[in-house]
Amino acid sequence: MDQKTRWALVGLFGGAVLMISVWLFLSGAPSTTNAIGVQDQRGLRPMGPQKRPTFGPVAARSLNSRHDIEGAVRVEGLQPAPGGDAPPTDPTERQVHALDQGGISAAVEAERAELEACYETALFHTPDLAGSMTLELQITPVEGERVARIEAVDVQSDIDATIFEGCVATVFEDLRFDATEPTTVRYPLSFEPDGEGEGEEEAPPEAGQP
Repeated sequence: MDQKTRWALVGLFGGAVLMISVWLFLSGAPSTTNAIGVQDQRGLRPMGPQKRPTFGPVAARSLNSRHDIEGAVRVEGLQPAPGGDAPPTDPTERQVHALDQGGISAAVEAERAELEACYETALFHTPDLAGSMTLELQITPVEGERVARIEAVDVQSDIDATIFEGCVATVFEDLRFDATEPTTVRYPLSFEPDGEGEGEEEAPPEAGQP
């Protein structure tokens, strides 16, 4: 065997060894799909549409509801239920409110902590978020009962925050009223962070001062 043939065989053998080494290395590497899976498990998963965000302690935010303004609550198709007071309910059920201006205001006030939590979460992402929204509630009675539920909530808002608006709408969906006829209610809300408007009103005088 001459020298040229010997070098040719050495080159072929070395190339084969290199190819086998590369193949073994590639076969043991994790796939791109697996790597993405690990990243997804460590990352934050988006919440489903039916889940509310998990809130920390509610910050001292100013949530101003204009329900104390006469005529702020607009009710259409209202048919007062006979009997006056709302029917007694199971303690595990949500409170049933009268379907009038006072009852609607009381129902919203009972959910103030939930609404403030929605706003607190929105302010975490957008600290200067402020504005107003009007919620149109389609209230439908449960067949055979004197309890009406919120069937649909339509949000009309000048706040460019879809997730925040959805959170507020979800709070209103839980309200229950004493009604026997379908009713439409429009309820306005306004939101502004702490500190806005400070200094516009004088503090009331202390006792004993004019």
